[in-house]
Amino acid sequence: MLTLDQSLEGKEAAMSRILPQLPLEIIIDILSRLPVKPLFRFKCVCKLWLSLISNNPQFAKIHLHYAKQDTTVNRYRLFLSTYPFQSIDHDAYCNGDNVVTRELNYPDSTTETADELEFIGSCNGLIAVALNSDSHITIWNPTTGDSRALPASDLPMSGEFFSGFGYDSVIDDYKVVRGAASTSGSEIKMEVFNLKADKWRSIKDLQSNIYLNGSSISVNGFLHWLVPVENDPNPKLGIISFDLVEEKFLKMVEVPDDVTQKLGSNSLRIQRVGENLCICTDWYGDCYEAWIMKRDGREISWRKLYSFSSDPLPGCKYWLEVLWVGKNGNVVFDLDGRELVVYNPEEESSSQYDINWDGFEAITYMETLISPN
Repeated sequence: MLTLDQSLEGKEAAMSRILPQLPLEIIIDILSRLPVKPLFRFKCVCKLWLSLISNNPQFAKIHLHYAKQDTTVNRYRLFLSTYPFQSIDHDAYCNGDNVVTRELNYPDSTTETADELEFIGSCNGLIAVALNSDSHITIWNPTTGDSRALPASDLPMSGEFFSGFGYDSVIDDYKVVRGAASTSGSEIKMEVFNLKADKWRSIKDLQSNIYLNGSSISVNGFLHWLVPVENDPNPKLGIISFDLVEEKFLKMVEVPDDVTQKLGSNSLRIQRVGENLCICTDWYGDCYEAWIMKRDGREISWRKLYSFSSDPLPGCKYWLEVLWVGKNGNVVFDLDGRELVVYNPEEESSSQYDINWDGFEAITYMETLISPN
């Protein structure tokens, strides 16, 4: 069983006066398996619990470990860049339950419009957000409210650039990646920010041989971009990945022909659903399909997540983005950045959630105690 360091042992005697029947290790094990919401209430029990839940990074890691293992409780929520910002429980929405929406306060009180925000990525409960006005990046845990503003990068960010945010499990640190690539992809300028080191540093001699732009999708220590395969007579797509541990690009993984031929290479995007990387339809049409990509060492496998044909989803005119797939098979879509819809493929029915905001970005995050500080 995962354990904390010795720093809490001195407090066990005080704890025993409150709960003499349970050893400290058992209490830690029980608390670390609970969702964040009740843990916030339990801060009032005693000073030890307050310190454990609020200020102990090792407890936060144990809590994250169990949260990823426990599939019986949904720990994920949907963040919408409306104003005020909103957080929604996906599964409650998918199941047709009463949807409890939380309003979130962005750390920078001067940010008043959703148009100013650009999502870089989400990892272990932390969201990396850039302000379009000055390109400054903030790492934020919407659940706890903890945030951290990063210093400005020395890399000029004019024009097209690419970015990403993820976790390096070897050094137990979070990294933000920003870079720019030449049109041919032969020259790449990239900087990486380590949260522990608290500074940007240049990564030299990188070769991807592909033009990158936009934000990546982070899954299991890798950043992923969907790119066209060059020098091929037939339209093809590939997934280029950046290893956050080795800090290098991996060999491109080509999307299977039957996926690109069936759906069309111009109508696909990659997305993260839970802890999985998937490629899915993102354009107005009659066919809606998604495939999960699994990486086991050098082996790559694909599994169909969902597939259904229907009339266009209500209100969809240009593009759609899959945000979540519930355990019951219902799919949450963002339509044109203006509407949020849950679709039941079996019944071919849909229901709309009233956003009350004209245009928004959406990203999924896990409720955790992980702090950017």
